[in-house]
Amino acid sequence: MDIFGIFYEDDDQEIIEFLNYQRRTYTIRMRVDHMTLWDDHDFRIRFRISKVVVLQVLDHINDQISSLTDR
Repeated sequence: MDIFGIFYEDDDQEIIEFLNYQRRTYTIRMRVDHMTLWDDHDFRIRFRISKVVVLQVLDHINDQISSLTDR
C-alpha cells in the first residue's frame, strides 16, 4: 500500500466517526442563586468580592448583559 492509501483510510475513518456522532442529551440545569445561598462572609471567601460590590457592578452593567430568556 502506498502512502496515499494510508491518508485516504484516515479520512474515511474520520468521516465514519463524524456520521456516527451522537450528541449528549440536552439538559437544562437550575441556576444556583449565589446571593442567597451564601452569607456575606462565605460569599467573600468563595468569590473574593463582597455582595455589595457585586450588586454595584451589576447595577452598572445590567442593561448590557440582560438575557432574552428567563431560564
